[in-house]
Amino acid sequence: MHNNIIQPIANDWQDYEMIPTLANNLDLIIKNPGIFPTSEIVKMNPKLWQFFTKIPSYTQINEEVIAPYFTPGMDKNLKRLAQNNNCKYMMSTSTVSSVLNHIYYLISNFKSPHFNNLS
Repeated sequence: MHNNIIQPIANDWQDYEMIPTLANNLDLIIKNPGIFPTSEIVKMNPKLWQFFTKIPSYTQINEEVIAPYFTPGMDKNLKRLAQNNNCKYMMSTSTVSSVLNHIYYLISNFKSPHFNNLS
């Protein structure tokens, strides 16, 4: 970023059809702030009831088919993009979260964060 201008970087290694999207009208949840019990979501859209009744339990999930997690330092595509775009730093959101927590506590004089309107 230069002069606070965010420039998107082209995704040249992934087919956009491979990128997961929200299905079954679940975009309704991110458009409405807050934490919703399943019953409330079904009230907003009754068609979602069938979706929630088909969610598998953890024991039914085959973890072997889930792609492994790569740390930013091990992600070859992220390294290549960082080099090609002359980036000084390369990290994931999970890498920055703990740093942001510390900054928040320092700025707020160690007040507890509020989670109003969390979605």
